[in-house]
Amino acid sequence: MIQVRVLIVEDEPVIQKGLVKMVQRYPASFSAIYTADDGETAFETIRNLEPHLVLTDLRMKRMDGLELCERIHREFSHVQVVVISGYNDFQYAQRAMAYGVKRYLLKPVTQQDVHDTLKELISGMTGSIIPVQKYVEWAHQLEQSIWLLQRDETIRI
Repeated sequence: MIQVRVLIVEDEPVIQKGLVKMVQRYPASFSAIYTADDGETAFETIRNLEPHLVLTDLRMKRMDGLELCERIHREFSHVQVVVISGYNDFQYAQRAMAYGVKRYLLKPVTQQDVHDTLKELISGMTGSIIPVQKYVEWAHQLEQSIWLLQRDETIRI
């Protein structure tokens, strides 16, 4: 079973805590649930920790959710994004979908909405999702073992 990491991006503390609780109550456990209260912090978290799923609001300070979606789409296209917004505006949804957003949920969301979305997205994942940083580590280890003529280590890696 894949160890899924989730990032919840929401600037309203009460809503953020509620979303965390909903995700925690999902039958499958997650290896980590991270939070951020603005797009800039969220993007740094994505850059450093590479979550598999991002649940984000649209209206936030520092970097709004649409810009966050665009940057994720451009730089981390393997990360699956769900927008949770209070704005029932077709233009927002259309732009979000253009950035690869998988689902656009309207607030207030229910636990069932969140669980159905998680089930759909997780079922589409395979156990072979590996963070880019892990590949970088392997490449470095492989390079070192080749230079040091460590045949057994090279084969192991």
